[in-house]
Amino acid sequence: MKISKNFFLLCENTILDKSNRLTIVNLYNIVNSEKLPGVPVQFTLVANLKIEAEKKNKKLPNKINVSLIIKSPSEKKIFEFPEQFREIDQKKREQDIGVVMNIQGLALPEFGKYKVNLLVDDKKVASLPFEFRKKVKDK
Repeated sequence: MKISKNFFLLCENTILDKSNRLTIVNLYNIVNSEKLPGVPVQFTLVANLKIEAEKKNKKLPNKINVSLIIKSPSEKKIFEFPEQFREIDQKKREQDIGVVMNIQGLALPEFGKYKVNLLVDDKKVASLPFEFRKKVKDK
Protein backbone atom coordinates (compact mmCIF):
# COMPACT_ATOMS: atom_id res chain seq x y z
CA MET A 1 0.00 0.00 0.00
CA LYS A 2 1.29 3.44 -0.94
CA ILE A 3 0.11 6.48 1.07
CA SER A 4 0.66 10.08 0.04
CA LYS A 5 -0.56 13.38 1.46
CA ASN A 6 -2.99 15.46 -0.61
CA PHE A 7 -3.05 18.09 2.15
CA PHE A 8 -2.46 18.51 5.89
CA LEU A 9 -3.67 21.80 7.43
CA LEU A 10 -4.15 23.61 10.74
CA CYS A 11 -7.33 25.65 11.08
CA GLU A 12 -9.87 26.95 13.60
CA ASN A 13 -12.76 24.72 12.59
CA THR A 14 -14.40 22.66 9.85
CA ILE A 15 -17.95 22.27 8.59
CA LEU A 16 -19.18 19.13 6.86
CA ASP A 17 -22.36 19.63 4.83
CA LYS A 18 -24.97 16.99 4.02
CA SER A 19 -23.23 16.27 0.69
CA ASN A 20 -19.99 15.44 2.57
CA ARG A 21 -18.26 18.61 1.32
CA LEU A 22 -15.78 20.01 3.80
CA THR A 23 -15.40 23.73 4.55
CA ILE A 24 -12.13 24.65 6.26
CA VAL A 25 -12.42 27.77 8.45
CA ASN A 26 -9.48 30.15 9.10
CA LEU A 27 -6.22 28.46 8.17
CA TYR A 28 -3.21 29.49 10.24
CA ASN A 29 0.34 28.50 11.15
CA ILE A 30 1.05 30.98 13.98
CA VAL A 31 -0.47 30.90 17.48
CA ASN A 32 -0.04 33.96 19.74
CA SER A 33 -0.26 34.12 23.53
CA GLU A 34 0.73 36.59 26.24
CA LYS A 35 1.66 33.84 28.72
CA LEU A 36 2.67 30.21 29.15
CA PRO A 37 1.15 27.77 28.79
CA GLY A 38 -0.76 28.99 25.77
CA VAL A 39 -4.08 27.33 25.02
CA PRO A 40 -5.49 27.91 21.51
CA VAL A 41 -9.27 28.33 21.62
CA GLN A 42 -9.81 26.45 18.36
CA PHE A 43 -7.24 23.93 17.10
CA THR A 44 -8.30 21.58 14.31
CA LEU A 45 -6.09 19.49 12.05
CA VAL A 46 -7.41 18.41 8.65
CA ALA A 47 -5.77 15.88 6.36
CA ASN A 48 -6.59 14.21 3.08
CA LEU A 49 -4.58 11.13 2.11
CA LYS A 50 -4.34 9.15 -1.12
CA ILE A 51 -4.26 5.38 -0.57
CA GLU A 52 -3.10 3.22 -3.49
CA ALA A 53 -2.48 -0.47 -4.03
CA GLU A 54 1.16 -0.83 -5.09
CA LYS A 55 0.67 -3.76 -7.46
CA LYS A 56 -2.20 -4.66 -9.78
CA ASN A 57 -3.12 -7.90 -8.02
CA LYS A 58 -2.50 -6.62 -4.50
CA LYS A 59 -5.54 -5.68 -2.39
CA LEU A 60 -5.70 -2.78 0.01
CA PRO A 61 -6.27 -3.56 3.71
CA ASN A 62 -9.86 -3.23 4.91
CA LYS A 63 -8.88 -0.47 7.38
CA ILE A 64 -6.04 1.83 8.36
CA ASN A 65 -5.09 3.32 11.72
CA VAL A 66 -4.60 7.13 11.71
CA SER A 67 -3.05 9.02 14.65
CA LEU A 68 -0.99 12.12 15.31
CA ILE A 69 1.70 13.36 17.67
CA ILE A 70 2.47 16.99 18.53
CA LYS A 71 6.03 17.81 19.60
CA SER A 72 7.26 20.98 21.29
CA PRO A 73 10.27 23.01 20.11
CA SER A 74 12.40 20.99 22.56
CA GLU A 75 11.11 17.77 20.89
CA LYS A 76 8.97 16.70 23.86
CA LYS A 77 5.75 14.87 22.99
CA ILE A 78 2.99 17.14 24.33
CA PHE A 79 -0.04 15.51 22.77
CA GLU A 80 -1.00 12.24 21.11
CA PHE A 81 -4.37 12.01 19.35
CA PRO A 82 -6.08 8.66 19.93
CA GLU A 83 -6.03 6.27 17.00
CA GLN A 84 -8.85 6.52 14.48
CA PHE A 85 -9.62 3.46 12.38
CA ARG A 86 -10.73 4.33 8.85
CA GLU A 87 -12.50 1.83 6.61
CA ILE A 88 -10.99 1.23 3.16
CA ASP A 89 -13.01 0.16 0.11
CA GLN A 90 -11.09 -2.91 -1.06
CA LYS A 91 -12.82 -2.84 -4.46
CA LYS A 92 -10.93 0.33 -5.36
CA ARG A 93 -7.21 0.37 -6.17
CA GLU A 94 -6.96 4.05 -5.28
CA GLN A 95 -8.97 6.29 -2.94
CA ASP A 96 -8.80 9.44 -0.86
CA ILE A 97 -9.38 9.38 2.89
CA GLY A 98 -10.29 12.51 4.87
CA VAL A 99 -9.39 12.99 8.52
CA VAL A 100 -10.50 15.81 10.87
CA MET A 101 -9.04 16.01 14.38
CA ASN A 102 -10.47 18.69 16.69
CA ILE A 103 -8.28 19.22 19.76
CA GLN A 104 -9.72 20.97 22.83
CA GLY A 105 -7.60 22.44 25.64
CA LEU A 106 -4.18 21.87 24.06
CA ALA A 107 -1.57 23.48 26.36
CA LEU A 108 1.53 24.77 24.56
CA PRO A 109 4.30 24.82 27.22
CA GLU A 110 6.97 26.89 25.43
CA PHE A 111 7.35 29.46 22.67
CA GLY A 112 8.90 28.39 19.35
CA LYS A 113 8.29 26.01 16.42
CA TYR A 114 6.08 22.97 17.03
CA LYS A 115 5.66 19.96 14.77
CA VAL A 116 2.58 17.83 14.17
CA ASN A 117 3.29 14.37 12.77
CA LEU A 118 0.49 12.45 11.07
CA LEU A 119 0.87 8.67 11.22
CA VAL A 120 -0.84 5.85 9.36
CA ASP A 121 -0.31 2.41 10.85
CA ASP A 122 2.46 3.95 13.02
CA LYS A 123 4.42 5.32 10.01
CA LYS A 124 4.81 9.09 9.53
CA VAL A 125 3.09 10.21 6.31
CA ALA A 126 3.04 13.99 6.86
CA SER A 127 4.49 16.67 9.07
CA LEU A 128 3.10 20.14 9.74
CA PRO A 129 5.03 22.88 11.53
CA PHE A 130 3.43 25.80 13.35
CA GLU A 131 4.88 28.60 15.45
CA PHE A 132 3.85 29.62 18.96
CA ARG A 133 4.78 33.29 19.58
CA LYS A 134 4.69 35.61 22.56
CA LYS A 135 2.02 38.21 21.87
CA VAL A 136 3.08 41.80 22.43
CA LYS A 137 0.57 43.61 24.65
CA ASP A 138 -1.18 46.62 23.17
CA LYS A 139 -0.16 49.92 24.74
